[in-house]
Amino acid sequence: MEPMVAPVVVDRMFETSEPRFVDPDTNRCFVMVVLCPNDGERSYIETYKKSGQSLTTVTFKCPACERCFEVSREHIMVI
Repeated sequence: MEPMVAPVVVDRMFETSEPRFVDPDTNRCFVMVVLCPNDGERSYIETYKKSGQSLTTVTFKCPACERCFEVSREHIMVI
């Protein structure tokens, strides 16, 4: 499955402090994914921090170069 841009879903994940989202209509589970700025590989969540009821920081790790990094919300996709 290819990553897709879905800002509404990403916003919902941040607002509910959940790094994944299950669509209640389809039962499909979405998770965050980004492309590594170093080599373009798909990178998944390594760690995340919450504050109250929302996510504040999400750190991703590239499986190829093993670099950990953060990106702005508009660069986060879902798969």
